[in-house]
Amino acid sequence: MKSNKISKVFGKKLGINGYVCFFLLQVLLVVNLQMNFWNDSDGIQRIWVLEEEIVQKTQQLEEAKLKNSLLHQEIQSLKVSGDALEERARLDLGLVKPDETFYLWTE
Repeated sequence: MKSNKISKVFGKKLGINGYVCFFLLQVLLVVNLQMNFWNDSDGIQRIWVLEEEIVQKTQQLEEAKLKNSLLHQEIQSLKVSGDALEERARLDLGLVKPDETFYLWTE
């Protein structure tokens, strides 16, 4: 039954040599596809590189989220508490109150 289908496709009976050639052609096609998949610039190696980049970008995103969270907490504390604002002004700008005396120690 199969030989009738194949012979209809090719228009004649193939014989044993025809089947061997047909099989070898299929094997070569599969080998060629596998070589492209493993060695081509858009093959599996590219997928591995992209997966590594995804891991790196995910780590960078988590670090940025943590930094944003800390900045958001600092902003909220500056909005709510005058003490935090005063502490920030004293540390960053060196501000002193009118009745205070500022001493700077250097070594």
